[in-house]
Amino acid sequence: MKITFFSGPPISEQFSRIQSDIIKIIINFERDYLFKVSESDLIKTLFDNYSISPIILKINQKGVENYGDVELPRSNHPDIFLQSYSLPHYVKGTEILISIPFEGDPNLFRYKGSTYLTDPPEGQIEESKILLSVDYIPDSINEKKQIEEVKRTVDLKIREIEHGIEWLNKDVSDFNRDLPKFIQSQIQKRKEKILRDEHIVAALNIPLIQRERDNTIEIPEIKQKITINFPTVGKEKFEPEPTLGDENYSSILRIIQNMIRAMERSPSTFSRLKEEELRDFILVYLNGIFEGSATGETFNEDGKTDILIRTQGKTLFIAECKFWKGQKSVSAAIDQLLSYTSWRDTKTALIIFNKTKNFSDVLQKIEEIVPKHKNYKKLLQKEDETTLKYLFHHTNDKNKELYLSIMVFEIPNN
Repeated sequence: MKITFFSGPPISEQFSRIQSDIIKIIINFERDYLFKVSESDLIKTLFDNYSISPIILKINQKGVENYGDVELPRSNHPDIFLQSYSLPHYVKGTEILISIPFEGDPNLFRYKGSTYLTDPPEGQIEESKILLSVDYIPDSINEKKQIEEVKRTVDLKIREIEHGIEWLNKDVSDFNRDLPKFIQSQIQKRKEKILRDEHIVAALNIPLIQRERDNTIEIPEIKQKITINFPTVGKEKFEPEPTLGDENYSSILRIIQNMIRAMERSPSTFSRLKEEELRDFILVYLNGIFEGSATGETFNEDGKTDILIRTQGKTLFIAECKFWKGQKSVSAAIDQLLSYTSWRDTKTALIIFNKTKNFSDVLQKIEEIVPKHKNYKKLLQKEDETTLKYLFHHTNDKNKELYLSIMVFEIPNN
C-alpha cells in the first residue's frame, strides 16, 4: 500500500508518548526496588528499550524491484494525444519500482520532522526496504530524452527521501541524546516523592503494608506489547543512610587536587617523602576545612584506609594514596580500596603519585587498565588529563554503585 512519506503526525508526538510510558513505568516500581536498583543499569535498560533507531538509507544498494505495464490517467500526460480528445481516459504505460534497503525504525517514514517537505514523495514500506515508483508512457520517437527524464525523476525522489530522513534523524538524535537525562530526572522525582510521602505517613503512626512485586513489567506499545526485563535486586528493605553529596564530593577532590599541585610546584620539598608522609600533608589540609573529621590509617571494613572522612559515625569519603609501580599496581590498589568500602560507602578516590619519567605514558596506561577491572561500570567524566571519575559497583552487590575518582600527580625526583 502506498503512503506519502513524512506526512503523518509530528515526530514530537511520538517522543511525548515515549516519555509518558517511561514515567508510568517508573511510577509503577515498588519503593524498595527503586532505591536499591543500580540507577545507571535502570537508565540503560529503559534507554535501550525506548531510544529510537535512526534510519540509514542504503542508496548504494538500490535496484529495480520490478517493472511492467500499468494503466495511467491520460490527464497526467497532457503532451500525449493532444490532437484527439476522443481517446480513452486511461492509456497503457510503464511503471518501474525502485527498491532501496534501509536500517532503523520503519515507523519514522510516517512521521513529520520539525523540518519537513511541503510536497513529499509517495512510496511503499516493505520490511527493511522502501519502494519508489516511476511511471511513464513510452515514446519511441524521443526515447533518449525520456530515459533522461526518468533518471531525473528517480534522482529527485531519492533526494527528497534523503532530505526527509536527514531532518527526522536530527530530531531523533536530539531525543536520544536527552533521553538518559530525562529518565534520570524522573527517577529522582519519584524517589523524592516517595521520601516526602514517607515523612508524612510516619507522622501518622500507622503501619504501612507492603506487597512484593515482580520486576518484569509489561509495557504498552503502539502495535504490540513487549516485556522488559529490569535489573533485579534483593528482597531486603531499603533504609536510607547519610551520604556525601556530589557537590561536596567534588569539593573534596578539588581540595586534594589543589594541595598536591602545590606539591608538584615544590619538588625539592616533597620528592623525598613516602606515601604516608604525603598522605599526612593532605590530611592536615582536609582537617583544616572539615574540622578534624579526616583521619588516616583508619580501620574500615577489611583493612586500614589512608584517608577517611566521617561524620556522626558515618563514613562519607575513602581514599588511598599509592606510588605508580605499573598497571598491576593500579588494579591491586583498586582492589584494596574496594575492600575497604562497606556496602554504604559510595564516594572514593585513588591518588597516584608518579616519580618516574614519561608521565604521559603513565596516564595512558591507567586509562587502559581501569576499564578492565571486574567492578568497572563506566567512565563518568574526564575532568582533565590527570583526573578521571568512574562508576564502579561494590564487590558483592552489582546494584550498589560507588564513585571512584583516580587522581594522578607527578612528584619529580629532585
